[in-house]
Amino acid sequence: MGEFNIFQDEYVTHRILATVPKSSYLRLATGYFNLTDQYATALLKECKANISLLMAHPNANGFLGASGPAGGIPHAYSLIAKKFWEKVVESNQASRVQLLEYERPGWTFHAKGLWYYPPGSGVPWGTIVGSANLGERSVRRDLEAQAAIFTTSPELQQRLHDECSELHNYSTECSVELQERRQPLWVRATVGLFRSYF
Repeated sequence: MGEFNIFQDEYVTHRILATVPKSSYLRLATGYFNLTDQYATALLKECKANISLLMAHPNANGFLGASGPAGGIPHAYSLIAKKFWEKVVESNQASRVQLLEYERPGWTFHAKGLWYYPPGSGVPWGTIVGSANLGERSVRRDLEAQAAIFTTSPELQQRLHDECSELHNYSTECSVELQERRQPLWVRATVGLFRSYF
């Protein structure tokens, strides 16, 4: 509830992103890729884990084809992801950060979550589930709720892994495509002004 200066969720999420050890693996998913500056900095400068970030391809965005300014929203998310990838490359982190896009004919993508795989583990030991998208609007404007779950149960760990893997079945690596994708001029001119609204 950023509007009321309540940021426990952001604090816990940031601590997880910033403190996971080397050789661990973080898989993140968000339907709307718009990481806060704090989350992006944590991933690129503090986090030691290998990271995959799964987001919606423009074709899997619910706003695709919308009339008026809403029609530019898929382009805005692509532009934000492109700028993030440029920071990944500039900070020499491309070997441990992977950007993926979900695209499945006839489907939109609005999954969100975080899965933590400790060093040497093929299954996650922790996850964050809830409503937040790891983005500006989620942290600054919306009422969001999440739960962090940590488990030593092999059965639950396997179920969490299966859930995460299922989301990735329709994903492809997109860092090159993001660089080649063109956004309308009006989106490029306004995305910075309205970033906290989506």
